[in-house]
Amino acid sequence: MKAALLCKILAALRKKVRKQANTDSSKMAEVIGVSEAQLRFVTNTAAGMGFIKCGSVVIVIS
Repeated sequence: MKAALLCKILAALRKKVRKQANTDSSKMAEVIGVSEAQLRFVTNTAAGMGFIKCGSVVIVIS
């Protein structure tokens, strides 16, 4: 149940990041605790690509 909720949250964040200007997405990266390098996995990508972040662990989905 928690995994499904996390997936929905990440999908919503991904949609927001894709529509953000670079300065906005940088701020969002800071807020959710990801690096600029990790942010490239959710910026201007195809559906189904991104990452899952749980604590300090980041799993890339490409």
